[in-house]
Amino acid sequence: MAATDLQERAILPVEVKPIDYDLSLFDMDFYRAPSYSGLVKITLDILEATSRIVLNSSNLKVAAAHVLLGDRTIPAIAIVCNEEQQQLRLSFENEIPIANSVLLSIHFQGFIKDSLSGFYQSKYRPASEPSPATPSDGHGYLMFSTHFESSHARTAFPCFDEPSLKATFGLTLEIPESLVGLSNMPVEEIQSVPGSPGCKIVKFERTPRMNFEYVEDFTVRAYQGQRIAVRVYTTRGLATQAHFALEHVGPYIDYFSKLFGIDYPLPKLDLLAVHEFARGAMEGWGLATFRLAALLFDEKTSDPMNKTRIAYTIAHEISHQWFGNLVTMAWWDDLWLNEGFATWIGRVAVDHLHPKYDIWSLFSCDGLQLALGLDSLSSSHPIKTEVSHPLDVDQVFDAISYIKGASILRMLAGHIGQDKMLNGVSSYLKQHSFGNSTTENLWDHISHSYGQDVSVMMRNWTEQMGYPVVKVDEADGQVNVHQSRYIANRKNETNMSGESMWWIPLGFHGTATKAEFSSPQASIQTPNVAIIKLNSDNLGFFRTQYSPHLQQNICTHLRQLSAPDKIGLIADAAALAFSGHSKTSDLLSFLQNFQEESNHFVWRQVRESLTRMSSIFADDDTIIAGLNAFTLELLAFQLKTISFQTGFSTDFSVIQRNAILYEIAGLNGEARITNEAKRLFKAYISADDNIIISPSLLGPVLSIAIRNGDDIAYNGLKSKWKTAVLSSEKEIILRALCHVQQEEILPDLFNFVLTQVPAQDILIAATELGQNREVRGLFWELVKVNFDAVTTALKGNPTLIERCLRATLEGFARRDIVTDMEGFFMNKNIQAYDRMLENVKEAIFALAGYREREEESVRRWFLQHRAQNK
Repeated sequence: MAATDLQERAILPVEVKPIDYDLSLFDMDFYRAPSYSGLVKITLDILEATSRIVLNSSNLKVAAAHVLLGDRTIPAIAIVCNEEQQQLRLSFENEIPIANSVLLSIHFQGFIKDSLSGFYQSKYRPASEPSPATPSDGHGYLMFSTHFESSHARTAFPCFDEPSLKATFGLTLEIPESLVGLSNMPVEEIQSVPGSPGCKIVKFERTPRMNFEYVEDFTVRAYQGQRIAVRVYTTRGLATQAHFALEHVGPYIDYFSKLFGIDYPLPKLDLLAVHEFARGAMEGWGLATFRLAALLFDEKTSDPMNKTRIAYTIAHEISHQWFGNLVTMAWWDDLWLNEGFATWIGRVAVDHLHPKYDIWSLFSCDGLQLALGLDSLSSSHPIKTEVSHPLDVDQVFDAISYIKGASILRMLAGHIGQDKMLNGVSSYLKQHSFGNSTTENLWDHISHSYGQDVSVMMRNWTEQMGYPVVKVDEADGQVNVHQSRYIANRKNETNMSGESMWWIPLGFHGTATKAEFSSPQASIQTPNVAIIKLNSDNLGFFRTQYSPHLQQNICTHLRQLSAPDKIGLIADAAALAFSGHSKTSDLLSFLQNFQEESNHFVWRQVRESLTRMSSIFADDDTIIAGLNAFTLELLAFQLKTISFQTGFSTDFSVIQRNAILYEIAGLNGEARITNEAKRLFKAYISADDNIIISPSLLGPVLSIAIRNGDDIAYNGLKSKWKTAVLSSEKEIILRALCHVQQEEILPDLFNFVLTQVPAQDILIAATELGQNREVRGLFWELVKVNFDAVTTALKGNPTLIERCLRATLEGFARRDIVTDMEGFFMNKNIQAYDRMLENVKEAIFALAGYREREEESVRRWFLQHRAQNK
């Protein structure tokens, strides 16, 4: 890293280094203006003589600070907080000499907000009577927890809040006697508080060397697991929903310990369900926190498909106990080392424990396509990307760091062999345990295991943005391949500086022979296989475009391909049409080959391609009518062969297939299913027990009914949301409410979302309304007019604001929306989401260009198709 790059980062000076923290929090006021007093004692090594100590602090009141050097106390003569840089500067009259184990003590006051970051409060409605001391604000009960990633520990206590500044950590809390305090480590001792009856002091064991994104959590204890040192905590009344999660904690710990060759390093692991949580989960070392829907499952009423979400989220967070906590990236530019790896290995663990979940097919049609979409923009960023300011960090917690990072690891493992890959990973973890690392360190260890330098293969995948489209033809016994960067808006290709090249493992279907190339083009001897199909099992992070005769041969051999293969083919066909590499007519003709397909994930990809088209051509009635009819034609064979009365099936694949087909058919106007959904909806609204509908069909039924319903249906379902107990059921109801078609209902829904829906679930509404072609225009207008109220409802949380704005805007295919966006955000502070706005503007231009280019030919295709099928 060049010195100029370091100077541009908002990083701390290097004169001192933290070794140990001893943090005490006391005088907690949960009622008036929630706050607390704190004393943090930080053991430091003084590396250079200095008269200042600079550490991180934000929104704290620092009362006093002093250094203890031997038996001499040195008070700070000046205490200056720089909120812009989020730094606290302590000045001393004389220089503190180079020394080890110098003790810095800081007295401070902190504030508990509802920002879903730092040390914050979340509100909930208890499922059973809480303990008498449980705080309440009159509208609901409160729990208190932390979310420190990426740079929010500094809002809870003064600290050295950077990834490379690891230290050990001790924590002492003063809390009401009937409440439970949780931290990363087990409780060491509990004492009474002299002069304060009803309070207790809880002291926790000291942690190993760690970062301070992962500290303490506080809640009412509601569930303790049966395995030693493995527990799942909820608020009272929800513990019965924690059993499914608990079943995974021990097996995942055992699996990762064996896989990495390193035993889990802490004496316990607790999982905590937090009622208000900005993200899906957070990997606190020894104490991982989750939003309720990502952790809790009711065997009678929850959608069985939510088991996959829970199983994966737990695996992801537990894998972080090694990759992220035990070994941490040296700086945020290598964030993908934490998140990309956990995204990949978490799915490896789910596939090991639950092969029936078909996790790689799910990854192929959801996560992978999301990352390919974002990385097809010229405003994307490399996996390894420079981060200078704390506000920039949150913006790289995106599909590039997580999913592209996971994808290139999966691609490399598929080429060199997973065993060799994991041997290198194990060596890497062992060498850097309790320390920090870089991308280069990981490649070094994998190279040693593989016997070749993988950094040569992988450097362009991490250091340059984008990915290739591989064009494939075959002639004279040779497969000819050509690579160039895939860009969603081909007009931007002329603005690309230089020609991007990648190492590409071709992965021929049906043969173990390895083939690869890294030049602009190459010719490879045709393998002895029935079909020329690259990127077997969709392992690679690239698009593939086949010549017409190769594409036709693939169509005749679809039954031989895996579900991920088919998903990749469909996704590539759609992306190539939208970007102008091919025609929409090619996509539609290709989709006709899947009418007898039975895999639900393949149908999800079919739905995604057609839904995207209907969103782009939203106000063209001819195309929309043609799309609806075409979709029902594709489904006709399946709808004849299945009965939705088998919705209560215990076969996981049948459950998922029925749900996706039911939803596609109903939302495209299939009369039988629409009428059945209306009937079930009425029964659901009037019943106290939602088991009247199969849990897997609840979402499709509610969405279809609202899409075809009136204000009475809308108000009935809104009332049902208020009484629903399961967080996952609330999510389903909220999604369905956002299928309203009447603009006159939208203002009430908008107000309901801002005033009653928890902040983390507002993203669900923004995503659904942003894709609702009937009301999304008005939704954007309401967001603009009520922008302050929107940001307040989102607790001012930069991550939530960024994601909600993206969801609101990215579905448009009109150039005037970009002009409108630019005008609206012109005088606003957009530092926390400026990168996202550039992504969205480019994506809108790409979709608008596609529409302008293809609208007339698509309209003709549907008119001709209708005439041919009369």
